[in-house]
Amino acid sequence: MLFCLLFVAAGVGMLYAGARQKWAVVTLRVTPDTVTMQGALLGRISEKALLRKAVKRVAVVESYQQNDEPVYGLQISDEGKN
Repeated sequence: MLFCLLFVAAGVGMLYAGARQKWAVVTLRVTPDTVTMQGALLGRISEKALLRKAVKRVAVVESYQQNDEPVYGLQISDEGKN
């Protein structure tokens, strides 16, 4: 029984990861005071904001490769975090 639950949990995790890849929308908003990243998935919205004064660096980095093609992501570093 416990062995089967392991596979069910792995399947649910794969389903969530696939849904996130297909339907997630990420928006970056830059205002004079803040940098805000807003993510939306199936009606659920989450926001993360940083004060613009605290942003140390913004860079485009290679996140991973798919079919030997690089997939890029945005990395925002603030004072104290990388």
